[in-house]
Amino acid sequence: MRKPKVYLERYVPYRTHLKLGKTNIFLGRGKRYSTINPFELKVENNKVLFPKDFSKLFNQTAAYAIGLGKRVGVLSVLEASPKSAPVGVVEDDIEVFAHKTDQSSIVIAVVVVRGGSPKPSSYSR
Repeated sequence: MRKPKVYLERYVPYRTHLKLGKTNIFLGRGKRYSTINPFELKVENNKVLFPKDFSKLFNQTAAYAIGLGKRVGVLSVLEASPKSAPVGVVEDDIEVFAHKTDQSSIVIAVVVVRGGSPKPSSYSR
């Protein structure tokens, strides 16, 4: 089995007719249209949020998936608000949602990547 490759959007020739933004990446097994899956990337710097809190971004993620003829979209969020202690457990940062659009239903996987935490050595002080 071949390993999937990651393509930055600027290297994907399909973006012009899909009108996709510049912060997206695609995961696929080549530059063939049928094998590309969209990843929507966002950054949150102000407050601690969890996957359910990003539902307002589901329409955009779904539009990218539908534009590529996919039924699954991935929304990845770098949550980099300042923290004084770790937030929850990693299992709470990954969640899958069914999202209805006018055209169909799309599955959206939300992955929150935590940043902004202090160095682990600061906890022992």
